[in-house]
Amino acid sequence: MPHMNDARTVDAADTVIGPALERLEEIQGRFGITAIEPYLEACGDLLRESRFIDVGIFGRFKAGKSSLLNHLARRAVLPVGVTPVTAIITRLRYGAHERATVEYFDGRSETVALDLAPRFISESENPANVRGVARMTLELPELIHYRGLQFVDTPGLDSVFEHNTETVLGWLPKAELALVTVSVDPPLSRQDVALIRTLSTYTPRIVILLTKVDLLSQAEREEVIEFVGEELKKEFRGEFRILPFSIRPGHEGLQAALDRDLLHPMRKNVDAEREAILHFKFRALLDHTRDYLLIALAAAERADSDRSTLKRQILDERTSFETIRMELQALAEQGTSQTRPWIMKQMEETRPAIEERVTAYVKQRFVGVNANMWQLSRAFEDWLQESLERELREVSRREGSTFCVTLDRSRGTLLRAVQGFRDRLAGNVQRALGIHLTASPFEFEVKKPAAPAISVSNPYMFNIDLLWFVIPMFIFRPWVERHLLGRIHWEVEKNLSRLASQWTEGINAAIISMMRQAERSVKEQSLTVEHLLSRTQSEAEVIKSALKDIELQLRGVETSPAESP
Repeated sequence: MPHMNDARTVDAADTVIGPALERLEEIQGRFGITAIEPYLEACGDLLRESRFIDVGIFGRFKAGKSSLLNHLARRAVLPVGVTPVTAIITRLRYGAHERATVEYFDGRSETVALDLAPRFISESENPANVRGVARMTLELPELIHYRGLQFVDTPGLDSVFEHNTETVLGWLPKAELALVTVSVDPPLSRQDVALIRTLSTYTPRIVILLTKVDLLSQAEREEVIEFVGEELKKEFRGEFRILPFSIRPGHEGLQAALDRDLLHPMRKNVDAEREAILHFKFRALLDHTRDYLLIALAAAERADSDRSTLKRQILDERTSFETIRMELQALAEQGTSQTRPWIMKQMEETRPAIEERVTAYVKQRFVGVNANMWQLSRAFEDWLQESLERELREVSRREGSTFCVTLDRSRGTLLRAVQGFRDRLAGNVQRALGIHLTASPFEFEVKKPAAPAISVSNPYMFNIDLLWFVIPMFIFRPWVERHLLGRIHWEVEKNLSRLASQWTEGINAAIISMMRQAERSVKEQSLTVEHLLSRTQSEAEVIKSALKDIELQLRGVETSPAESP
């Protein structure tokens, strides 16, 4: 049965597309077309890394992504749960020996025992990706039936935990086959549709995996499949393959169909599949490069006065960088102003229960302790420190995602502002030049703030316990205990406020970071178009030469025997 060898194979794609990518990189640098960089990177990666076909598993939180991969691996290697679980990009592939490799953002990598994998993958054990993991690769002998394929588990699209340095949307250009998991409850959200639209720019293979169909009767299942198909047809004017699926016993026929109709055919024809995928991505790169060059040529062929008019038509007030920058700053300011009040509201709701548990714990520790005032106060500090640290760590763990609501909201509003700018710019280009300008997807690189450290101050307003040797405890013990227990309210309140401040600082820093990324994206896009519109007649021939090269490559792709699978 054919499969990819470890050594790279040299084929027509290497000898033709490789030099073409060098020419496109030259064009990109010559004309400053930053928007095609994701496409260049995706094609280059696919050309260099020829061992596997990446099968990306995408979808909403709790759509069944990790459960699907555990089923394929025939063992529970990925954590699953009722709360957002997956924190990082995780790859699964065949390996002759069981191995888990962790790659960090700082360039380090290490091999760990497979049973330790959840410590890096799981949001609960690696909150906010505090370990700095870029990705994790699991190699399993059980995946021998899928040799040549590499499955990629991604965080849920609607989870605040998805936004690590390597985000889901940032990984999209690398997707070669995209399995979009759509749960039947409810089927097909707007996020699913937006994801499919973005994926269609990068990969020719998008398959909808309708999960949890065991919740439906046969008639209901058929009704949902028809509904999803019709809705996608309205959105994309085309049909998608929709495969019903469930990991539950009694649905082995659906499980076998996924292998028989999709995964095994890809595995048997890895070389042809990869070449077809590479041609698809290469074609998308050529189309986008041509569109930008056509803008440059349209400007170069006009007189100076006409060129100035064209700039005003395309880069008008609604697409002015300063206008968008003020809008982005206002949105970020709105988000940051809401963070602390929102967090304090959550803190206030949890404060009484924390006070009750801390007080009960300290009272229990008082029992049977025979100590002078100084010893008792020091022990109280230790008990309070221990109990508060435990309680506030639990608050951060349990409520961290809730605290980040303003971060998630700000991400949405900032993304919509960037997309609104890009849509207006594309509309202006279309009206002025008749050229369809497709911008590459934009996503933020956001690291959710880590849980802050906990500190507890001295429980006394003044150091009265230094006078312990003149205070007989057999008389004053009840007063001392009441005094100490009375401080718990203030210590809980103070430390919750401090915790709120630390969370606020981290979340607001992330919001400001997103705003600056959005500003850079808008500025780069604006400057790219402005730069292209500044081309003069003396450059027309150079642009025509570049366009000629693009057209030759496009004709080569169209006549290639490799077709999109």
